[in-house]
Amino acid sequence: MIRYIYIVILLIFGALHVQSQNESVDATTPIILILDGSGSMWGQIQGKTKIEIARKVTGDLLSKLDPSRPVGLVVYGHRQKGSCDDIQRLVEPGVNNRDKILDALSRINPVGKTPLANTAIMVIEHLKSDNSSATVILISDGAESCGGDLCEVVRLAKEAKVDFVLHIVGFDIGESDKLALECAAKAGQGVYLDASNAEELGAALDQAARETVPSLPPSLSVKVTKDGQFHDATVQIFRPEDTQYIDSRRAYGQKEGNPALFGLSNGTYQIKVIPIGSDVSEIWKKDVLISSDELKEIEIDFTAGQLSILTTANNEKWDCVVNITNTSENKSVAGGRTYKSINSNPMIKELNPGIYDVKISAMKLSGASTTKVFERVEVKAGETTSLEHNFEYGELSVFASNNGKLWDCVVNTFVAGDPRKRSVAGGRTYKSSSHNPFSDLLTPGKYSVEYRAHYIHGPGWKYVLKDLDVKVGEKTKAEYDYETGIARIGATYKGEPWTSNVTLYKDGTSVYSKRASGNYNPREIVLTPGTYEVQVTSVRLNGESEKFTINIVKGVEIEKMVEYD
Repeated sequence: MIRYIYIVILLIFGALHVQSQNESVDATTPIILILDGSGSMWGQIQGKTKIEIARKVTGDLLSKLDPSRPVGLVVYGHRQKGSCDDIQRLVEPGVNNRDKILDALSRINPVGKTPLANTAIMVIEHLKSDNSSATVILISDGAESCGGDLCEVVRLAKEAKVDFVLHIVGFDIGESDKLALECAAKAGQGVYLDASNAEELGAALDQAARETVPSLPPSLSVKVTKDGQFHDATVQIFRPEDTQYIDSRRAYGQKEGNPALFGLSNGTYQIKVIPIGSDVSEIWKKDVLISSDELKEIEIDFTAGQLSILTTANNEKWDCVVNITNTSENKSVAGGRTYKSINSNPMIKELNPGIYDVKISAMKLSGASTTKVFERVEVKAGETTSLEHNFEYGELSVFASNNGKLWDCVVNTFVAGDPRKRSVAGGRTYKSSSHNPFSDLLTPGKYSVEYRAHYIHGPGWKYVLKDLDVKVGEKTKAEYDYETGIARIGATYKGEPWTSNVTLYKDGTSVYSKRASGNYNPREIVLTPGTYEVQVTSVRLNGESEKFTINIVKGVEIEKMVEYD
């Protein structure tokens, strides 16, 4: 009996790995590549069209195969835009035809549809007429576009005793499309594999290519339940030394598809079961010993416990971020935000029975204690464990002024006594009553508030209010009024404004340096009270410079113009 392997490549987004010598696949087995020529292949992935990627990946595949292995090529959707019968055997299986296949690939112009069912019918009819067996591997990012039913086609073929196995790899597909492909794989006594990136796609294709016809008789049964009922899940089988699973099947949420059956050779395996449609985490069964002489039966129970988390602040529902970590594995398993709605607060999470750490971080609260951690919280199957935490806060109102008028400042708030002065809150006051004062909600305690004034120069432009006591449910005011005077300093030459550099010093340290020119001559400088040394230097006139002192008094404006002649 001739044995064919049909590798159906609908959308391929990564490098393929096919061993040239494989214990489970005869090196003389013909391979028929079926390539998607539908219009969607002009879509782009990272700047390259899908057809470009498919051509390259197929070429890479050909270069890795044993030269003595016969290869053929089938393409659909590449000739007629609206036809559901546009399926063509471009290159018959054979050896020494790699260049012919590459040439045919280069001339494919995707225009048509995706007739999955019709393609399967053509493949099956060839199997029947040749009295041959096959392994069919379908890789797709979507389902049928011609109204056919791939699952039904496969089911009827199996009832008619056509000798084949169908494996399907779904790449980044929607749930509705996935269900149809899973149905077809199950009907074809094969596996459905998910791939979300190029690496997973290549590994899945490699795994599917290693499958044999006929498959081994079932040696492992994995039954999946939850709350006493069959539960939908993906079951993956690993060898202890591998990071990529060697087989994957779906255990469905009804008796007809649950348990999932695997034909495995003798050995030790790791079993990973991933629930579908549930918040609970995956479950592993490690070091499972399989003997082909008997059926190993395993039941995975996802009956969960519930964790209820109520978050409040000043005894009202409060929006918080929650992170739930498996204590033993130090792995985040659930979380989210509680918000202030009765629909989400308390937050209810389904969890596998076990021990967890729960971290709650309050939104829109600042200060020394905005996080609460519950350690080693036990969740039991069929029970609800409740956690509650109430944050406390007061309001800090921050006001900034200069000589009694609203003033723009950058403000940072620190926990009093913190040697590193880590800012826990703050903002900018501006000169608008809509921002000045502004408020922060702080957990109770003592705080220091640092003001950094815009457009004020001299000692005291930065000021710290210390030991402000914020109390639960109360408003604490932080108020600071700068005291300043104004100096207008500029230069003229023969009675006309003259461009000069103006620099002010306080105790030998420069506190201001700007150019006085155009509309900014004289320069208006807001200064804290005190005596300043001033240097005015002409931009031209050989850099002539004048030096003098000024005395700044709160609320007083002075003007000094240097005259050059």
